[in-house]
Amino acid sequence: MSEMRPRLHLFSLMLVALALAAGPVLAAPAEPVGHKPIAQNATRNGKIADLVGKILAQIHYKQHPYDDSISQMQLKMFMEGLDYNHLFFLQSDVDEFTAKYGRRLDDLTAEQDTAAAFEIFERFTQRVEERKKQVDKLIDQPTDFTVDETYTLDRSKAPFPKGVVGGQ
Repeated sequence: MSEMRPRLHLFSLMLVALALAAGPVLAAPAEPVGHKPIAQNATRNGKIADLVGKILAQIHYKQHPYDDSISQMQLKMFMEGLDYNHLFFLQSDVDEFTAKYGRRLDDLTAEQDTAAAFEIFERFTQRVEERKKQVDKLIDQPTDFTVDETYTLDRSKAPFPKGVVGGQ
C-alpha cells in the first residue's frame, strides 16, 4: 500500500501539470485565433512533457530518475487510466504499445515528443467507436431471457479482451 501512494502522487502531479497547461486550450472557444488545438501543438506539448519529467525526477521524494522503469509504469498507468475496466483496448493493443513505447517514453519525453500519447488515445477512441457499433447491433437483436448469462461489473483485474466478439 505504501508503494502505491508515491505512484498515485506522481501520477496526480503529472495530471495536474498537464491540466494546468491544457486548461486554457480546453476552456477556449472551439477555434481560437492564433492557437492550435492541443493535439496539434506538438512543440508546446513536448515542452510540457519534458518539464514535467524533469520536475518529477527532481522534486519527488524518491528522486528516481525518469528512466525505462518509470516509462513502463507511466505507460501502464496511462492505458489503465483510459480503460480502467478493460473494456476497450485489446490485449494486442497493450502488447503493441508496450513493445513500442514501454522503455522509450523517457527518451521520447526528453526529445519533447508526445506523439505516443496521441497515438494511444487515438486507438482508444477507435476501440470505443467499435464497441458502440457492437452495442448498437446487440440492441437490435431480440433478447432471450431464458439464457443463463452473467456480466462482470468490475473487470479491472480481468485480462484485456483478446478480440472483439463478432469479429469486428
